[in-house]
Amino acid sequence: TAANLRMYSFYAIGGLILLAALVSLIDRNTDQLSDLSFLMFVLSFMVMIVADFANSHDLLTAGPSSENLVDIGWIFSWLLIGLAAIIQGLSVTRKKGYFLFQKMLSRQVDLLRNSFSYIIYVYFFIAYLVLVQNYITPNMYSLYFNLVGVGCILALAVVLQIITHRENNTLYNRISTALGQTRQQSAELSKINHSLQIEVNERKRAEEQLSHDAMHDWLTGLPNRLLFSDRLERAIEYTQRRNEFPFAVFFLDLDHFKVINDSLGHHTGDQLLISVANRLHGCLRSSDTVARLGGDEFVMLVENPKGSDTISQVTVRILDELSKPILINGQELHITASIGVVLSVDGYQCPDDVLRDADIAMYRAKALGKARVEVFTPDLRSRAVSRLELENDLRQALEQGEFFLHYQPIIDLVSNQITGVEALVRWKHPRRGILLPMEFIPVAEETGLMVPLGKWILLEACAQLKQWQTSLPSAQKMMINVNISGRQLLQA
Repeated sequence: TAANLRMYSFYAIGGLILLAALVSLIDRNTDQLSDLSFLMFVLSFMVMIVADFANSHDLLTAGPSSENLVDIGWIFSWLLIGLAAIIQGLSVTRKKGYFLFQKMLSRQVDLLRNSFSYIIYVYFFIAYLVLVQNYITPNMYSLYFNLVGVGCILALAVVLQIITHRENNTLYNRISTALGQTRQQSAELSKINHSLQIEVNERKRAEEQLSHDAMHDWLTGLPNRLLFSDRLERAIEYTQRRNEFPFAVFFLDLDHFKVINDSLGHHTGDQLLISVANRLHGCLRSSDTVARLGGDEFVMLVENPKGSDTISQVTVRILDELSKPILINGQELHITASIGVVLSVDGYQCPDDVLRDADIAMYRAKALGKARVEVFTPDLRSRAVSRLELENDLRQALEQGEFFLHYQPIIDLVSNQITGVEALVRWKHPRRGILLPMEFIPVAEETGLMVPLGKWILLEACAQLKQWQTSLPSAQKMMINVNISGRQLLQA
């Protein structure tokens, strides 16, 4: 009837108004729109569409009335709209009740959000079934009903497209933001990694420099005692495993280097040491090692010498290089060196023992006149030990009064009378017996003990002469001869 048609028209207009409100909310995309409120509003719209379709079906088909269900649907729809408004108000004012309600319905809201797209397709299917039924049982309102049904389907399709577009835009914005943040973080990480790599490289270079400085001489750049001892230890171990792999160690000390330092200055002395280091390095192979122990002392390790690199030939090359003048600051300097050589045939176990024996051989070369080479033998070690013991005993002998004098008479061959005596010192050693001057005087000269010993000899000889002159009339004109050391003549 015309009345029913007008009523249905009002329902359709109301539905379109709600649809316009829904589209407006979807398209606004404001941060103040609560997701829970929005879903409640969408749900109320769907319930209202179902109620309107049921009422329209009753009016058009004049079938069994379902007014109670329709009324319940409308009431429920408007209740949902009111609930959506309340939730939105609580969300905007950030009331505590909103968060409690959202926590209670969080799972339902997530389920509704995930199934929303599928619900719309269910509406499409229901609308399609209604159109099919209307086609099978046509009535006077079929064209109008078809138009309304198609319009509803199109409206739902528009809603679905808008929702999909909104979700796509949101997802796109999130992805773009995430990609931007990722790029920014990647750039920051790249900068951090670059800075860390620079820092790691700097630390690595610093560690390498520290390791190099710890193992090398600061002046010449040669290996120091620590690195030389390490290489010598490896050579000893290799020699123990393979007897046919010998080695030799050269201990070199420059002669009269202190004179150059004192006369020309330490800077010239340093330049001289650098030149000597370069020359010694040029005398050896790349597999050999030359190191500076300190001061003017150098050591060289020659491993497995063969052919033109035999020990004697290496020695000749070293002496030949050192014999050439060295030009420093326009001044020619000539130097010599005393060299001690140790061979691996003695079965060494420790690098310190090798260096000790090489040092002994070097001092033997100095004692024999300097500017020469001396090869170590076990006899030199025995001499060195005996000399050290003799030096220690000599210091104690002065304190304990173990020295005494013998007097050799000086006779006038004409008158056959004693005209004087010569005082000769003897040492009554507690273990070795009576020692003659030739056995201890050289040690006393080298160690400086000759000055106090010579003073004692002179005083003791003068006291003895005074005693003779007092007790013997024939000794009134007697002379006494005392040997004086050159070190004593240097004393004031």
